[in-house]
Amino acid sequence: MTLHFGLGSHAFVSSIEVRWPAGGPVRTLTNVPIRTAWTVYPPSRLGDVDGDGVVGLAGWTQFAAYGAAYGTGTVTPGREMLDFDGNFSIDAADIAAFWSRASVRSGDRDGGGAVGAADLAVLLSAWGA
Repeated sequence: MTLHFGLGSHAFVSSIEVRWPAGGPVRTLTNVPIRTAWTVYPPSRLGDVDGDGVVGLAGWTQFAAYGAAYGTGTVTPGREMLDFDGNFSIDAADIAAFWSRASVRSGDRDGGGAVGAADLAVLLSAWGA
């Protein structure tokens, strides 16, 4: 469902509360930039960038690609599911929330479920890229 709101000369909306039907989750977004189409995800989809029901390596790859400091910065369209706290800033709190839900361990570059020599090989093969 697409909703369009006229906000005049304002640069952002201070707060939006989204309620899913039938007693579903509630999500509060803050400092929402205007003049942009945003996708709002329910809490269960946060971090699941490929929609497979798993918060895993695909999500971490998006964080890493987002910026040199492990994905920190202002949210842009298409990255909304990485903003766990809904403040339109990807930061350390979002990274911590990601790892609290992730199905892989930090450093598990090959998705094998443990951190070991294969992960080091993946890291070294991408070194400098």
